[in-house]
Amino acid sequence: MRSFVLGMLIAAVVCLLWVFFRSAPEVQGGAAAQAEPTAHAAGPESLLILEGESSKASIAQPQQQTAQQPAAPQQTAQQPAPQQPPVPQPAPLAEGVVPAASLATASAADIGACWRELADAATAPGRRAAVAAALGALPVATLEQAMAKLGATNATLRSDEGRQVVQRAAELAASLPDEQSVVALSRLVERLMQGPVDRTNPLERGAVDQVYDMLKQRVDRWVCNPSNVTRARSYKVQSGDSLARIAARFRKEGVLVEEGTLQVLNRIRNPKALQVGQQIKIPVDPIQTVVEKRSFLMAVYLGDVILRLYWVGHGAGDNTPLVEFRIADKLKEPQWYSPVDGNVYPYGHPKNILGKYFVKFAHDAHPGFGAHGTPMPETIGTMSSLGCIRMLDPDIEEFFTLIPRDSKVVVRAST
Repeated sequence: MRSFVLGMLIAAVVCLLWVFFRSAPEVQGGAAAQAEPTAHAAGPESLLILEGESSKASIAQPQQQTAQQPAAPQQTAQQPAPQQPPVPQPAPLAEGVVPAASLATASAADIGACWRELADAATAPGRRAAVAAALGALPVATLEQAMAKLGATNATLRSDEGRQVVQRAAELAASLPDEQSVVALSRLVERLMQGPVDRTNPLERGAVDQVYDMLKQRVDRWVCNPSNVTRARSYKVQSGDSLARIAARFRKEGVLVEEGTLQVLNRIRNPKALQVGQQIKIPVDPIQTVVEKRSFLMAVYLGDVILRLYWVGHGAGDNTPLVEFRIADKLKEPQWYSPVDGNVYPYGHPKNILGKYFVKFAHDAHPGFGAHGTPMPETIGTMSSLGCIRMLDPDIEEFFTLIPRDSKVVVRAST
């Protein structure tokens, strides 16, 4: 009996040991078995419903997420501390070049770009306000400051704010003594010539005309004054002299003047009424003409001063060449040799488009060009001629009188 009980105890211990060692892997396996369903709990179907993607893409996502899950806590722990958001910088005001903070030191070209952007109808209201504020902050206390604020071209003509700066610059230039004022106003007119001018906008053209009127008053008072021989020579009329004879005498010395040049520069109304002993001013500085195609403006210079300014038209299709011509001849009541039909039309013929005066230009590669009047004044400010410079009848008459033969005509297209 004792042996039986001992055997039963040994059997029970063996059974317990067997149960213990068998149950340990089952617990481990059970934990692993629970982890896998948890990873796939969302399943392809739920991903498809939540994200609205194809089943193929949805199935691929849980596999990637499962492989990355064990490392996720470690990545979170290694993330850097949050940084402060960057301080927003002011947007460039023009073509990615001119920020508001540096507009005071910007180039003339960049300031001009700002004026164009201000006038552009496509500029957003907020952007336009920022540009206007930056431009408005530029000072205009002195002529130098006002000229700098204009920029490199005439883009100021296209907005009220810009035209106010033009007016301010003109007032400052006009306040100088005449000798300095004619130079300063000439520089301002030059600026207004560089770039397009809308012929249909009376404000743009009016701003140009206003500045030129101020210049012309001072030119007629200071430059066209026989008693003012600054940068000029003085000649005393002798018996038998005429303006044509005096001009011919100085042309032999290399001074390009003609009877009409001396008449304008000396305010002589009647060239036949010269008096013996009368003082005649002979200019030393060269006279030349500059045509700016984009603004449809033509200026006659004496040295660095603009004597006269004219609105003009030029070649259809922009075919007036950008070259330096020479005044070859001046013809009154000219015939017209038509390149259209090959005929010759005398002065006064309805098909003669030259008018009463023709100033012939010379260039080896570009023959046949010149300046003349037009029976179609509405074409001034347009590209409508066969290539010549079209002028209003009073303007071509004055130009014909003033400009000397052999002087230069420079054609440009500043933008």
